[in-house]
Amino acid sequence: MADPAFLRALVSPAPPVAICDGVNAALSRHRRLLPARVDQDLDCAVWNIELSGDLKAAVVAVARALGSARQPCSVVFDAQSATPVLPDDSFAREIEGVLGAVVGVVLRDQPASQWVSRRALTLGPDGFSVRQPQAFGAQSATTDRWALVEFGTPTQLLKVELNGVPVDALSRLCHAVGDERGGLLHIGAYPGISQRSGQPLIVLECSDSAKSPLHRALSILDIETTRYGGAVGRTVALSFLPLAGLLRTLAARMPLDASPNQVIETHLGQARA
Repeated sequence: MADPAFLRALVSPAPPVAICDGVNAALSRHRRLLPARVDQDLDCAVWNIELSGDLKAAVVAVARALGSARQPCSVVFDAQSATPVLPDDSFAREIEGVLGAVVGVVLRDQPASQWVSRRALTLGPDGFSVRQPQAFGAQSATTDRWALVEFGTPTQLLKVELNGVPVDALSRLCHAVGDERGGLLHIGAYPGISQRSGQPLIVLECSDSAKSPLHRALSILDIETTRYGGAVGRTVALSFLPLAGLLRTLAARMPLDASPNQVIETHLGQARA
């Protein structure tokens, strides 16, 4: 895979602290690592890594750390690069042996809005679950551990809490903002129910933030939720987000017009040098 390459690993249900520490340790040598974000609403843990080594080695390291916990789980590895290609069959077999799970490997070759209906293992109102068993080559397999490795271009994930919105409006909200019936080609929307509060939520995935900005998706959700007497609540990043996208969101939502030079973190590297 061409550099820069990224790996996002999502595990549901969220593993114990010791397992999360093991994954952090396995990935610590890479260029940039966002330590596990354990999300109680989604009951999952998410890691985001900018790779400084071999992708396969990173996936195997995570799988080995997760494999020590013999509990039921769903794992999504999102291998991201500018020019994604599928590996040979041995890749899936090695992960399967280490993780002890049925493993599927797919190429994500469509914009986020179109990929919603094709994603094999994803979030729904019932939590993370297998939606397309044929992608694993094991339609009738009896297992409680599934892993999907997706190869595609980089995407961003954003969890959006919904306040005062009835659960039966979730599918219509997702249609409005994030599937083939919506108006944003590069936004995919996945419905969910908080495991913590029982309130509805949506996870947005953006496959091109220039063509379909996340702040535009949030504006559409604002309009649509008011139809049901609700409102968009707190949003939480579940991945790396480009600084330009964050600043555009601040300008559109607060409004707060800021430039990269006003963000302290953009100067930290210069200070260390």
